[in-house]
Amino acid sequence: MIAHQDLVDRVAAHEEVADAEEARRAVHAVLAVLAPRLAPEARRDLRRELPKSLWEDLDRGQAEPAAASGSLARRVGEHLHCPPEQGLRLARAVVSELALASPVLGREMAASLPEDLAQWSRDPTGARGDAEP
Repeated sequence: MIAHQDLVDRVAAHEEVADAEEARRAVHAVLAVLAPRLAPEARRDLRRELPKSLWEDLDRGQAEPAAASGSLARRVGEHLHCPPEQGLRLARAVVSELALASPVLGREMAASLPEDLAQWSRDPTGARGDAEP
């Protein structure tokens, strides 16, 4: 199981994340936006891997079809009151940390995500290296 505070701390360690509070907010926003777009199996595994303190974020909204990363970034940005570009960076940070904590979950999430986010879910370490200038 992925501990809530551990996930927040790991996301906060990313250079594009300002502090622990932004990381906490990002974790909640990204889960709320991505969970409805995941395949049912991935949503079940996500629930199994996450503590009850994050389940509320998984239950927001009905299942939705996968969306392009730009749409997901906009939705995350709306939740966090930030530009879509920052929403995408935060989504990548959260997705990569979920995948690092549970590689099986990472592979399952990748099947439902747009390709650029799926890359962060399948291979979070390699994707991070690819994104560096």
